[in-house]
Amino acid sequence: MDVTISLPDESQRQVPRGTTALEVAQTIGEGLARAAVAARIDGVLRDLNTPIESNARLEIVTYRNKNGPVVFRHTAAHVLAMAIKRLYPDTTLEDGPATETGFFYDIEMPVAVSPDDFPKIEEEMRKIVKEDLPISRRELSREEAIALFSQRGERFKIETIQLLPEDATISIYEMGDFIDLCRGPHLKSTGAVKSFQIMSVAGA
Repeated sequence: MDVTISLPDESQRQVPRGTTALEVAQTIGEGLARAAVAARIDGVLRDLNTPIESNARLEIVTYRNKNGPVVFRHTAAHVLAMAIKRLYPDTTLEDGPATETGFFYDIEMPVAVSPDDFPKIEEEMRKIVKEDLPISRRELSREEAIALFSQRGERFKIETIQLLPEDATISIYEMGDFIDLCRGPHLKSTGAVKSFQIMSVAGA
């Protein structure tokens, strides 16, 4: 069965139910598909690989759009966290949002990190980008999410889950062996994170 996609220019396209936002972008043009970082489906920012199951309004978000840099920076924060976990496996992650000018990640580490460590961390981030790992979203029940992060020793993630409303949608994002509790959206792969620099570290 087909669904109707309404685009910002008021044109419409008929596509099979379950077609992803990225696949719609590819029907519009390969240039748009390459530039895409996310999609706005019925006004909600989503991943490009989100399947469209019913009639919807769709806007393809590129880096030049208002939310484009936010998606890029949010994914860069996950790449940073993955690099930190590779280099310092005993690190415990808390939260890593995008900001108006960049991104950060709150972490608890067994050792102190200084600016002298930035080149090593950035090099690990570049390795992750080069690996071009697909980034996928998965929804879990509260019990499944708590069990997952208990197994991984991420107590801050468990605290966050326990503070969520009972009816909250709990989602995780996976890239390689890295898993994070996150609402998203994110870029489709780590290879899309082309430029970054660690600027500072703060102790708290």
